[in-house]
Amino acid sequence: MKRGFVRLGLLILVVGCNRAPSKDRGTTELEDIDIGAAPDAELSTELDEQGRQVAIEVSGVLPTDVPLDVPIHSPSSLVDFGEVDEQRRYLAVDTSAGVGTVRGQLVSELGDQGWALASEAGSKLEFSKAGRLLVVVVEDLKPGTRLRYEYKPR
Repeated sequence: MKRGFVRLGLLILVVGCNRAPSKDRGTTELEDIDIGAAPDAELSTELDEQGRQVAIEVSGVLPTDVPLDVPIHSPSSLVDFGEVDEQRRYLAVDTSAGVGTVRGQLVSELGDQGWALASEAGSKLEFSKAGRLLVVVVEDLKPGTRLRYEYKPR
């Protein structure tokens, strides 16, 4: 019985392999159709505020509670952030620029946002705005500078 199955298998194999391809199969020519421009081809993201690309000048993810009117020095890299106490937070960034340059830009940029220099003691600068206090410590890293911003979260 086993031989019968083997012979039947060989017969099917021989018959199936000897069949020549059918020449009846004609090729069908496909017609080219012009479908025109895509319906959204004229759309643009130029006016989309969320679609605008901006230059990233601070590397690292800033905490979401940083006040919007506190400009963070750029270019810089976020190195640390956390709590000063129950009501205040801090944020530290490093930059390759020198202390003199950074300090001048800091006072100017904060002034542009309405912050006034209230006091200055060595590397510690205190700014005030509408009863709010912002403390910035400018530390010389030689080379570069570290800025530590102490603020009340928004």
